Amino acid sequence: MSFDLIAAIRPYVLSTITSAYTGLNLAKYPRTGLRVLMYHAIGTSIENDTRSLYNIAPKKFKEHMRYLAEYYKNYLVPFDLSALEGNSLKIALTFDDGYRDNLTIAAPILAELGIPFTIFICTGAVAELKTGFLTPKDVREMATLPGVRIGSHTISHTCLTECDDFQLNEELIGSRSYLEDLINVEFAPGPFLRKCYVMMSCQRRIPESQATLYDKR
Repeated sequence: MSFDLIAAIRPYVLSTITSAYTGLNLAKYPRTGLRVLMYHAIGTSIENDTRSLYNIAPKKFKEHMRYLAEYYKNYLVPFDLSALEGNSLKIALTFDDGYRDNLTIAAPILAELGIPFTIFICTGAVAELKTGFLTPKDVREMATLPGVRIGSHTISHTCLTECDDFQLNEELIGSRSYLEDLINVEFAPGPFLRKCYVMMSCQRRIPESQATLYDKR
């Protein structure tokens, strides 16, 4: 068998093996419940990210998405309340902070593969036109794309457990109101989908404060 022929059929052989392994693995070790895959930047260098924990190369990201589309297509769902229904395996894709490459690099890949996603935006970076982040125009464009959901990620990406009550209210309601005005959509109450807390920073008073703010509007 020639080298050229081996090179030509190698991807198909690997794909078949991977597909069979994935199916057998799911059958042997069935996974249940909602799994959320969280990304940040796709190719944009992030300040102080010395370990590159929050930035993935576009080529690698595309590999991830192609793998999901090929082997887990039936499990990919929008990140909304329906994802919590039942106990079957569901996979939702999210992006934190609002990097511009989410629109220019990630969105075309996901649109091509038919993968829905949610982006949680730090509105301060948008309003201040911070380099590397979405602009107001970009956010409006993102909101029109099929399969895309928009949520807030506070104003300044601060750790909410370190905020006093006034700062907490500003971060939660300010970010939500900014996005509602920008894309002309009123978000439904509740932290799920429309709110993503920063750095896992949550105490009982944070969702309680948010619920109170929604009641007052």
